[in-house]
Amino acid sequence: MVQSQLENLIAKHGLTNVPCPLDSAYEQLVPETIQEAHEIQRERIKGTDLMSEWFITGDGNVYNIEKGEAVLYFTNTALNPVLKQENIAEAVSQIRQTGNYKVKADDFSLIQRAAAKKNGGAKQYALSDLNLTRHDDEWSFYEIDTAKYDKLNKTQRAFAEQVHGKEKQFENVMREMRKAGITKARVYVLNPEYVQNVAKDGAVARVGWLDYFGSDSSFSASNRLIGNDLVRVRGVRRRVAEGVAQKIKEPSLEQVLRVSDKYVPQAVREEFKKELGKLYE
Repeated sequence: MVQSQLENLIAKHGLTNVPCPLDSAYEQLVPETIQEAHEIQRERIKGTDLMSEWFITGDGNVYNIEKGEAVLYFTNTALNPVLKQENIAEAVSQIRQTGNYKVKADDFSLIQRAAAKKNGGAKQYALSDLNLTRHDDEWSFYEIDTAKYDKLNKTQRAFAEQVHGKEKQFENVMREMRKAGITKARVYVLNPEYVQNVAKDGAVARVGWLDYFGSDSSFSASNRLIGNDLVRVRGVRRRVAEGVAQKIKEPSLEQVLRVSDKYVPQAVREEFKKELGKLYE
């Protein structure tokens, strides 16, 4: 589904918050419409009721070891391997059991190719460039000072803008955080040493998590909690979109032939029917 189609779908049917767990919420939503953190933040600063909600987001968080260094690939919803229809059940099962989802080679190859493009839907970050503070054996973080965010290094700022929105939106989100009394917002990732251990046999993925605005609106690119009914996933309800799609029925071969009889010359009608029939085989 291309971006214009997504925008039209969202504009037509609207977005809704569906309670977790993730696999249950996923089945109720059009997967491509699951909202990323920056999209939720954009709505929040407009004064919506999303301020008080926790969200599992559409952002993909894929960790790998490359040239001996731990790296994070941060992706859009479309490239998020956890949120693919063919992966969701197994991904949720693995995360529940082990905390991590082992990313399929083909999916990871797509992510790497996307990251090599300027606007390909994925960006690679070396964890060592994020100037992280160790939280524990599993997680690390860096803080965004909501008043002095210009102190972020180049890599920290790029990642922060992917989470909260680029340029003007980022500044507006920081302003709204200050109004809410939030002086610092954290961005959590997996510990580089932890990645060295769990990704030694291939890339692993975690789930994105956006805290409610009244807390500190921190973002985790390393969540392994699939969520309970206090956590939401935001997107277009599947049954609403499918209900509209069902109204547009594919014509049968007989219907097409009946209409085309008036427009297809007699001399080529049999050949036309033969070739058209192949499309319905």
